[in-house]
Amino acid sequence: MKLNLNLFSLYILYVCFFISGCAPVVASSGFAKTTSLANTSAVNNGDSQNPSVHNPSLNEKIALAVEDNFRKNYEKEIVCEREVLNRAEKHFDKSLNILNIVVSGIGVLVTLLAFLLAIGGTIGWFNLWKWKKFITEKAREANELIENLKKKRVQAEAEIEKIKPRSLDETPSKEIVDKLSEYGKKIELLEMFGATLTSDDYFTSGMNLYYQKKYELSLEAFNKSLELEPDQLLALYNKGILLLKLNRHEEALSFVEQTLGKYPNDLNIFCIKGEILRVLERYEEALNAVERVLKQNAKNINALIIKSQVLNKLGKNQEALKTIDEVLDVEPNNFNALNTKGVILVSLARFDEALNYYDRALPIEEKKGQIYFNKACCYAVKKDKIRALEFLRLAIMEDPTCYKKEVLNDPDFKDLRNDEDFKNLTK
Repeated sequence: MKLNLNLFSLYILYVCFFISGCAPVVASSGFAKTTSLANTSAVNNGDSQNPSVHNPSLNEKIALAVEDNFRKNYEKEIVCEREVLNRAEKHFDKSLNILNIVVSGIGVLVTLLAFLLAIGGTIGWFNLWKWKKFITEKAREANELIENLKKKRVQAEAEIEKIKPRSLDETPSKEIVDKLSEYGKKIELLEMFGATLTSDDYFTSGMNLYYQKKYELSLEAFNKSLELEPDQLLALYNKGILLLKLNRHEEALSFVEQTLGKYPNDLNIFCIKGEILRVLERYEEALNAVERVLKQNAKNINALIIKSQVLNKLGKNQEALKTIDEVLDVEPNNFNALNTKGVILVSLARFDEALNYYDRALPIEEKKGQIYFNKACCYAVKKDKIRALEFLRLAIMEDPTCYKKEVLNDPDFKDLRNDEDFKNLTK
Protein backbone atom coordinates (compact mmCIF):
# COMPACT_ATOMS: atom_id res chain seq x y z
CA MET A 1 0.00 0.00 0.00
CA LYS A 2 1.20 3.56 -0.70
CA LEU A 3 2.64 5.39 2.44
CA ASN A 4 0.54 8.33 3.70
CA LEU A 5 2.94 11.36 3.92
CA ASN A 6 0.59 13.64 5.95
CA LEU A 7 0.21 11.08 8.72
CA PHE A 8 3.95 10.53 8.87
CA SER A 9 4.63 14.30 9.11
CA LEU A 10 2.22 14.74 12.01
CA TYR A 11 3.82 11.86 13.83
CA ILE A 12 7.29 13.41 13.55
CA LEU A 13 5.93 16.78 14.83
CA TYR A 14 4.31 15.11 17.79
CA VAL A 15 7.54 13.38 18.78
CA CYS A 16 9.39 16.68 18.63
CA PHE A 17 6.92 18.41 20.95
CA PHE A 18 6.91 15.52 23.32
CA ILE A 19 10.68 15.51 23.64
CA SER A 20 10.90 19.29 24.14
CA GLY A 21 8.28 19.83 26.86
CA CYS A 22 5.78 17.15 27.49
CA ALA A 23 8.10 14.38 28.53
CA PRO A 24 8.93 15.79 32.06
CA VAL A 25 5.26 16.17 32.89
CA VAL A 26 4.40 12.68 31.88
CA ALA A 27 7.47 11.26 33.61
CA SER A 28 6.73 13.01 36.96
CA SER A 29 3.81 10.77 37.74
CA GLY A 30 2.39 7.62 36.42
CA PHE A 31 -1.07 9.01 36.76
CA ALA A 32 -0.33 12.47 35.45
CA LYS A 33 -2.06 11.87 32.15
CA THR A 34 -5.04 10.42 34.04
CA THR A 35 -5.21 13.43 36.29
CA SER A 36 -4.93 15.87 33.44
CA LEU A 37 -7.61 14.05 31.61
CA ALA A 38 -9.75 14.06 34.77
CA ASN A 39 -9.13 17.72 35.26
CA THR A 40 -9.97 18.35 31.67
CA SER A 41 -13.11 16.45 32.17
CA ALA A 42 -13.93 18.47 35.28
CA VAL A 43 -13.38 21.68 33.40
CA ASN A 44 -15.61 20.44 30.66
CA ASN A 45 -18.23 19.63 33.33
CA GLY A 46 -18.19 23.17 34.60
CA ASP A 47 -16.21 22.65 37.87
CA SER A 48 -14.29 25.90 37.48
CA GLN A 49 -15.23 26.89 40.98
CA ASN A 50 -13.10 24.11 42.41
CA PRO A 51 -9.71 25.64 43.39
CA SER A 52 -8.17 22.24 43.52
CA VAL A 53 -8.66 21.67 39.79
CA HIS A 54 -5.35 21.37 37.89
CA ASN A 55 -4.83 23.97 35.16
CA PRO A 56 -2.86 22.42 32.22
CA SER A 57 0.30 24.02 31.10
CA LEU A 58 0.92 25.44 27.66
CA ASN A 59 2.93 22.43 26.62
CA GLU A 60 0.17 20.13 27.65
CA LYS A 61 -2.35 22.15 25.68
CA ILE A 62 -0.12 22.03 22.60
CA ALA A 63 0.40 18.32 23.04
CA LEU A 64 -3.31 17.75 23.40
CA ALA A 65 -4.01 19.94 20.38
CA VAL A 66 -1.42 18.10 18.33
CA GLU A 67 -2.78 14.77 19.45
CA ASP A 68 -6.32 15.82 18.65
CA ASN A 69 -5.30 17.18 15.25
CA PHE A 70 -3.31 14.01 14.56
CA ARG A 71 -6.29 11.83 15.43
CA LYS A 72 -8.70 13.86 13.26
CA ASN A 73 -6.35 13.85 10.26
CA TYR A 74 -5.71 10.17 10.69
CA GLU A 75 -9.42 9.47 10.71
CA LYS A 76 -9.89 11.67 7.63
CA GLU A 77 -7.09 9.90 5.81
CA ILE A 78 -8.62 6.53 6.67
CA VAL A 79 -11.99 7.73 5.39
CA CYS A 80 -10.38 9.11 2.23
CA GLU A 81 -8.46 5.91 1.61
CA ARG A 82 -11.58 3.84 2.12
CA GLU A 83 -13.51 6.15 -0.20
CA VAL A 84 -10.81 5.90 -2.87
CA LEU A 85 -10.71 2.15 -2.47
CA ASN A 86 -14.49 1.97 -2.67
CA ARG A 87 -14.50 4.12 -5.81
CA ALA A 88 -11.68 2.11 -7.34
CA GLU A 89 -13.53 -1.05 -6.52
CA LYS A 90 -16.70 0.34 -8.07
CA HIS A 91 -14.81 1.42 -11.24
CA PHE A 92 -13.11 -1.94 -11.36
CA ASP A 93 -16.48 -3.68 -11.04
CA LYS A 94 -17.89 -1.44 -13.78
CA SER A 95 -14.91 -2.22 -16.01
CA LEU A 96 -15.42 -5.91 -15.39
CA ASN A 97 -19.09 -5.53 -16.23
CA ILE A 98 -18.29 -3.61 -19.42
CA LEU A 99 -15.64 -6.17 -20.32
CA ASN A 100 -18.13 -8.95 -19.73
CA ILE A 101 -20.67 -7.14 -21.90
CA VAL A 102 -18.11 -6.62 -24.67
CA VAL A 103 -16.95 -10.24 -24.47
CA SER A 104 -20.56 -11.39 -24.49
CA GLY A 105 -21.30 -9.08 -27.44
CA ILE A 106 -18.32 -10.41 -29.36
CA GLY A 107 -19.45 -13.92 -28.64
CA VAL A 108 -22.92 -13.11 -29.93
CA LEU A 109 -21.47 -11.48 -33.06
CA VAL A 110 -19.20 -14.45 -33.72
CA THR A 111 -22.12 -16.79 -33.29
CA LEU A 112 -24.29 -14.62 -35.54
CA LEU A 113 -21.53 -14.42 -38.16
CA ALA A 114 -21.06 -18.18 -38.08
CA PHE A 115 -24.83 -18.57 -38.43
CA LEU A 116 -24.93 -16.19 -41.39
CA LEU A 117 -22.00 -17.95 -43.03
CA ALA A 118 -23.75 -21.25 -42.58
CA ILE A 119 -26.94 -19.83 -44.12
CA GLY A 120 -24.92 -18.21 -46.95
CA GLY A 121 -23.08 -21.43 -47.62
CA THR A 122 -26.34 -23.34 -47.70
CA ILE A 123 -27.93 -20.80 -50.04
CA GLY A 124 -24.79 -20.70 -52.21
CA TRP A 125 -24.73 -24.46 -52.48
CA PHE A 126 -28.43 -24.49 -53.28
CA ASN A 127 -27.97 -21.79 -55.98
CA LEU A 128 -24.97 -23.64 -57.42
CA TRP A 129 -26.99 -26.82 -57.55
CA LYS A 130 -29.87 -24.94 -59.13
CA TRP A 131 -27.63 -23.30 -61.79
CA LYS A 132 -25.95 -26.63 -62.56
CA LYS A 133 -29.37 -28.15 -63.05
CA PHE A 134 -30.45 -25.22 -65.23
CA ILE A 135 -27.31 -25.39 -67.38
CA THR A 136 -27.65 -29.15 -67.76
CA GLU A 137 -31.26 -28.79 -68.86
CA LYS A 138 -30.40 -26.02 -71.35
CA ALA A 139 -27.49 -28.02 -72.74
CA ARG A 140 -29.82 -30.97 -73.24
CA GLU A 141 -32.38 -28.71 -74.94
CA ALA A 142 -29.64 -27.24 -77.15
CA ASN A 143 -28.50 -30.71 -78.18
CA GLU A 144 -32.06 -31.68 -78.98
CA LEU A 145 -32.45 -28.46 -80.98
CA ILE A 146 -29.30 -29.20 -82.96
CA GLU A 147 -30.47 -32.72 -83.73
CA ASN A 148 -33.87 -31.43 -84.83
CA LEU A 149 -32.22 -28.79 -86.99
CA LYS A 150 -30.03 -31.41 -88.60
CA LYS A 151 -33.10 -33.47 -89.45
CA LYS A 152 -34.89 -30.43 -90.79
CA ARG A 153 -31.82 -29.50 -92.79
CA VAL A 154 -31.92 -32.86 -94.55
CA GLN A 155 -35.58 -32.30 -95.36
CA ALA A 156 -34.99 -28.71 -96.41
CA GLU A 157 -32.08 -29.67 -98.65
CA ALA A 158 -34.35 -31.98 -100.61
CA GLU A 159 -36.93 -29.21 -101.02
CA ILE A 160 -34.40 -26.50 -101.84
CA GLU A 161 -32.68 -28.72 -104.39
CA LYS A 162 -35.91 -28.84 -106.38
CA ILE A 163 -36.61 -25.11 -106.45
CA LYS A 164 -33.50 -23.11 -105.55
CA PRO A 165 -31.83 -20.91 -108.16
CA ARG A 166 -28.27 -21.87 -108.91
CA SER A 167 -26.88 -18.50 -109.96
CA LEU A 168 -27.38 -14.93 -108.81
CA ASP A 169 -28.44 -13.67 -112.23
CA GLU A 170 -31.64 -15.67 -112.00
CA THR A 171 -34.75 -13.93 -110.71
CA PRO A 172 -36.44 -16.24 -108.17
CA SER A 173 -40.08 -16.14 -107.16
CA LYS A 174 -41.17 -14.83 -103.76
CA GLU A 175 -41.88 -18.40 -102.67
CA ILE A 176 -38.31 -19.43 -103.42
CA VAL A 177 -36.92 -16.37 -101.63
CA ASP A 178 -39.02 -17.19 -98.54
CA LYS A 179 -37.85 -20.80 -98.50
CA LEU A 180 -34.25 -19.71 -98.90
CA SER A 181 -34.71 -17.29 -95.99
CA GLU A 182 -36.09 -20.06 -93.77
CA TYR A 183 -33.25 -22.37 -94.72
CA GLY A 184 -30.72 -19.58 -94.17
CA LYS A 185 -31.95 -19.09 -90.59
CA LYS A 186 -31.50 -22.79 -89.86
CA ILE A 187 -27.96 -22.64 -91.20
CA GLU A 188 -27.21 -19.65 -88.95
CA LEU A 189 -28.45 -21.58 -85.91
CA LEU A 190 -26.38 -24.62 -86.83
CA GLU A 191 -23.29 -22.44 -87.21
CA MET A 192 -24.02 -20.71 -83.89
CA PHE A 193 -24.10 -24.08 -82.09
CA GLY A 194 -20.87 -25.18 -83.71
CA ALA A 195 -22.35 -27.71 -86.13
CA THR A 196 -20.23 -28.63 -89.15
CA LEU A 197 -21.52 -26.99 -92.33
CA THR A 198 -20.97 -28.20 -95.86
CA SER A 199 -19.92 -26.25 -98.92
CA ASP A 200 -23.50 -26.43 -100.19
CA ASP A 201 -24.76 -24.98 -96.89
CA TYR A 202 -22.58 -21.91 -97.36
CA PHE A 203 -23.55 -21.74 -101.03
CA THR A 204 -27.27 -21.64 -100.20
CA SER A 205 -26.64 -19.17 -97.39
CA GLY A 206 -24.82 -16.93 -99.89
CA MET A 207 -27.82 -17.06 -102.22
CA ASN A 208 -30.17 -16.16 -99.38
CA LEU A 209 -28.01 -13.25 -98.21
CA TYR A 210 -27.76 -11.93 -101.77
CA TYR A 211 -31.55 -11.79 -102.13
CA GLN A 212 -31.67 -9.96 -98.81
CA LYS A 213 -29.25 -7.40 -100.32
CA LYS A 214 -26.55 -8.28 -97.79
CA TYR A 215 -23.88 -8.42 -100.44
CA GLU A 216 -20.78 -8.37 -98.25
CA LEU A 217 -22.10 -11.23 -96.12
CA SER A 218 -23.11 -13.09 -99.25
CA LEU A 219 -19.59 -12.77 -100.62
CA GLU A 220 -18.21 -14.09 -97.34
CA ALA A 221 -20.52 -17.11 -97.51
CA PHE A 222 -19.41 -17.93 -101.06
CA ASN A 223 -15.78 -17.62 -100.01
CA LYS A 224 -16.41 -20.18 -97.25
CA SER A 225 -18.12 -22.44 -99.75
CA LEU A 226 -15.08 -22.21 -102.06
CA GLU A 227 -12.70 -22.93 -99.18
CA LEU A 228 -14.44 -26.27 -98.68
CA GLU A 229 -14.91 -26.94 -102.39
CA PRO A 230 -12.54 -24.77 -104.50
CA ASP A 231 -13.72 -26.17 -107.85
CA GLN A 232 -17.42 -25.37 -107.42
CA LEU A 233 -18.02 -23.46 -110.68
CA LEU A 234 -21.34 -21.89 -109.71
CA ALA A 235 -19.79 -20.49 -106.53
CA LEU A 236 -16.97 -19.02 -108.64
CA TYR A 237 -19.51 -17.53 -111.02
CA ASN A 238 -21.59 -16.04 -108.21
CA LYS A 239 -18.50 -14.58 -106.59
CA GLY A 240 -17.75 -12.75 -109.84
CA ILE A 241 -21.30 -11.37 -109.88
CA LEU A 242 -20.98 -10.20 -106.27
CA LEU A 243 -17.70 -8.41 -106.91
CA LEU A 244 -19.38 -6.65 -109.83
CA LYS A 245 -22.39 -5.80 -107.65
CA LEU A 246 -20.05 -4.29 -105.06
CA ASN A 247 -18.48 -2.13 -107.81
CA ARG A 248 -15.14 -3.89 -107.45
CA HIS A 249 -14.91 -4.07 -111.22
CA GLU A 250 -11.22 -4.56 -111.78
CA GLU A 251 -11.03 -7.13 -109.00
CA ALA A 252 -14.00 -8.93 -110.51
CA LEU A 253 -12.39 -9.00 -113.97
CA SER A 254 -9.10 -10.29 -112.56
CA PHE A 255 -10.91 -13.02 -110.60
CA VAL A 256 -12.93 -14.11 -113.66
CA GLU A 257 -9.85 -14.28 -115.90
CA GLN A 258 -8.06 -16.43 -113.29
CA THR A 259 -11.08 -18.72 -113.19
CA LEU A 260 -11.15 -18.97 -116.98
CA GLY A 261 -7.49 -19.99 -116.83
CA LYS A 262 -8.63 -23.12 -114.98
CA TYR A 263 -11.96 -23.57 -116.82
CA PRO A 264 -11.50 -22.03 -120.30
CA ASN A 265 -14.69 -23.52 -121.71
CA ASP A 266 -17.14 -22.57 -118.97
CA LEU A 267 -19.92 -20.50 -120.57
CA ASN A 268 -21.22 -18.98 -117.34
CA ILE A 269 -17.80 -17.52 -116.56
CA PHE A 270 -17.60 -16.04 -120.06
CA CYS A 271 -21.03 -14.46 -119.52
CA ILE A 272 -19.95 -12.72 -116.33
CA LYS A 273 -16.78 -11.58 -118.07
CA GLY A 274 -18.90 -10.01 -120.83
CA GLU A 275 -21.03 -8.21 -118.19
CA ILE A 276 -17.97 -6.85 -116.37
CA LEU A 277 -16.47 -5.58 -119.64
CA ARG A 278 -19.81 -3.92 -120.52
CA VAL A 279 -19.86 -2.07 -117.19
CA LEU A 280 -16.25 -1.02 -117.78
CA GLU A 281 -17.44 0.32 -121.21
CA ARG A 282 -15.10 -2.03 -123.05
CA TYR A 283 -17.92 -2.86 -125.44
CA GLU A 284 -16.07 -4.67 -128.23
CA GLU A 285 -14.36 -7.00 -125.73
CA ALA A 286 -17.70 -7.60 -124.04
CA LEU A 287 -19.32 -8.47 -127.37
CA ASN A 288 -16.55 -10.93 -128.17
CA ALA A 289 -16.99 -12.65 -124.79
CA VAL A 290 -20.74 -13.21 -125.21
CA GLU A 291 -20.43 -14.21 -128.86
CA ARG A 292 -18.17 -17.05 -127.75
CA VAL A 293 -20.97 -18.24 -125.48
CA LEU A 294 -23.64 -17.91 -128.17
CA LYS A 295 -21.59 -19.96 -130.63
CA GLN A 296 -21.96 -22.92 -128.28
CA ASN A 297 -25.46 -22.09 -127.02
CA ALA A 298 -27.47 -19.71 -129.21
CA LYS A 299 -30.32 -19.61 -126.66
CA ASN A 300 -28.24 -18.60 -123.66
CA ILE A 301 -30.50 -15.98 -122.03
CA ASN A 302 -27.80 -14.11 -120.13
CA ALA A 303 -25.55 -13.87 -123.17
CA LEU A 304 -28.42 -12.56 -125.34
CA ILE A 305 -29.36 -9.87 -122.80
CA ILE A 306 -25.74 -8.71 -122.44
CA LYS A 307 -25.35 -8.69 -126.23
CA SER A 308 -28.46 -6.52 -126.72
CA GLN A 309 -27.25 -4.06 -124.09
CA VAL A 310 -23.80 -3.82 -125.70
CA LEU A 311 -25.31 -3.34 -129.16
CA ASN A 312 -27.46 -0.54 -127.76
CA LYS A 313 -24.36 1.19 -126.39
CA LEU A 314 -22.66 0.77 -129.77
CA GLY A 315 -25.65 2.49 -131.45
CA LYS A 316 -26.87 -0.69 -133.14
CA ASN A 317 -30.42 -0.33 -131.82
CA GLN A 318 -32.31 -2.36 -134.39
CA GLU A 319 -29.97 -5.31 -133.96
CA ALA A 320 -30.21 -4.84 -130.21
CA LEU A 321 -34.03 -4.86 -130.41
CA LYS A 322 -34.03 -8.07 -132.43
CA THR A 323 -31.69 -9.76 -129.94
CA ILE A 324 -33.78 -8.86 -126.90
CA ASP A 325 -36.95 -10.08 -128.58
CA GLU A 326 -35.34 -13.53 -128.81
CA VAL A 327 -35.23 -13.55 -125.04
CA LEU A 328 -38.79 -12.34 -124.56
CA ASP A 329 -40.07 -15.01 -126.94
CA VAL A 330 -38.72 -17.61 -124.52
CA GLU A 331 -39.22 -15.74 -121.22
CA PRO A 332 -41.85 -13.02 -121.63
CA ASN A 333 -41.66 -12.00 -117.95
CA ASN A 334 -37.90 -11.81 -117.69
CA PHE A 335 -37.24 -8.62 -115.71
CA ASN A 336 -33.87 -7.82 -117.28
CA ALA A 337 -35.21 -8.41 -120.78
CA LEU A 338 -38.24 -6.12 -120.25
CA ASN A 339 -36.07 -3.39 -118.74
CA THR A 340 -33.49 -3.70 -121.50
CA LYS A 341 -36.14 -3.45 -124.25
CA GLY A 342 -37.48 -0.28 -122.61
CA VAL A 343 -33.99 1.27 -122.73
CA ILE A 344 -33.58 0.34 -126.40
CA LEU A 345 -37.01 1.80 -127.27
CA VAL A 346 -36.09 5.10 -125.57
CA SER A 347 -32.99 5.22 -127.77
CA LEU A 348 -35.33 4.82 -130.75
CA ALA A 349 -37.56 7.64 -129.35
CA ARG A 350 -40.46 5.20 -128.94
CA PHE A 351 -41.25 6.54 -125.49
CA ASP A 352 -44.77 5.23 -124.94
CA GLU A 353 -43.72 1.69 -125.87
CA ALA A 354 -40.73 2.01 -123.58
CA LEU A 355 -42.94 3.11 -120.67
CA ASN A 356 -45.22 0.13 -121.34
CA TYR A 357 -42.33 -2.32 -120.98
CA TYR A 358 -41.15 -0.55 -117.82
CA ASP A 359 -44.62 -0.91 -116.33
CA ARG A 360 -44.64 -4.60 -117.18
CA ALA A 361 -41.34 -5.03 -115.36
CA LEU A 362 -42.35 -3.12 -112.19
CA PRO A 363 -44.40 -5.87 -110.45
CA ILE A 364 -41.82 -8.57 -111.22
CA GLU A 365 -38.87 -7.21 -109.28
CA GLU A 366 -39.11 -6.20 -105.64
CA LYS A 367 -36.28 -3.73 -106.06
CA LYS A 368 -37.81 -1.14 -108.37
CA GLY A 369 -35.19 1.61 -108.27
CA GLN A 370 -33.77 0.71 -111.68
CA ILE A 371 -37.19 0.91 -113.34
CA TYR A 372 -37.99 4.21 -111.60
CA PHE A 373 -34.69 5.65 -112.81
CA ASN A 374 -35.22 4.50 -116.39
CA LYS A 375 -38.74 5.94 -116.41
CA ALA A 376 -37.27 9.22 -115.14
CA CYS A 377 -34.79 9.12 -118.05
CA CYS A 378 -37.63 8.50 -120.51
CA TYR A 379 -39.64 11.48 -119.22
CA ALA A 380 -36.54 13.67 -119.16
CA VAL A 381 -35.90 12.94 -122.85
CA LYS A 382 -39.60 13.65 -123.52
CA LYS A 383 -39.11 17.05 -121.82
CA ASP A 384 -41.67 16.14 -119.12
CA LYS A 385 -39.87 17.69 -116.15
CA ILE A 386 -42.57 17.03 -113.52
CA ARG A 387 -42.78 13.29 -114.13
CA ALA A 388 -39.04 13.00 -114.65
CA LEU A 389 -38.39 14.48 -111.20
CA GLU A 390 -41.21 12.41 -109.68
CA PHE A 391 -39.70 9.07 -110.73
CA LEU A 392 -36.18 10.27 -110.05
CA ARG A 393 -37.25 11.02 -106.47
CA LEU A 394 -38.62 7.48 -106.12
CA ALA A 395 -35.36 6.02 -107.39
CA ILE A 396 -33.27 8.15 -105.02
CA MET A 397 -35.48 7.21 -102.07
CA GLU A 398 -34.70 3.54 -102.74
CA ASP A 399 -30.95 3.97 -103.21
CA PRO A 400 -29.68 7.54 -102.66
CA THR A 401 -25.99 6.74 -103.05
CA CYS A 402 -26.36 4.95 -106.36
CA TYR A 403 -28.85 7.14 -108.21
CA LYS A 404 -27.65 10.55 -107.04
CA LYS A 405 -24.28 9.69 -108.54
CA GLU A 406 -25.67 8.07 -111.67
CA VAL A 407 -28.03 10.92 -112.52
CA LEU A 408 -25.17 13.43 -112.67
CA ASN A 409 -23.43 11.38 -115.39
CA ASP A 410 -26.47 10.35 -117.44
CA PRO A 411 -26.84 12.39 -120.67
CA ASP A 412 -30.65 12.02 -120.58
CA PHE A 413 -30.76 14.69 -117.82
CA LYS A 414 -28.57 17.23 -119.59
CA ASP A 415 -31.48 19.67 -120.03
CA LEU A 416 -32.27 19.59 -116.29
CA ARG A 417 -28.77 20.24 -114.98
CA ASN A 418 -29.46 23.93 -114.24
CA ASP A 419 -32.99 23.42 -112.93
CA GLU A 420 -33.35 24.41 -109.24
CA ASP A 421 -35.73 21.55 -108.41
CA PHE A 422 -33.29 19.10 -110.00
CA LYS A 423 -30.40 20.56 -108.00
CA ASN A 424 -32.33 20.40 -104.74
CA LEU A 425 -33.25 16.76 -105.43
CA THR A 426 -29.75 15.64 -106.27
CA LYS A 427 -27.65 17.70 -103.82
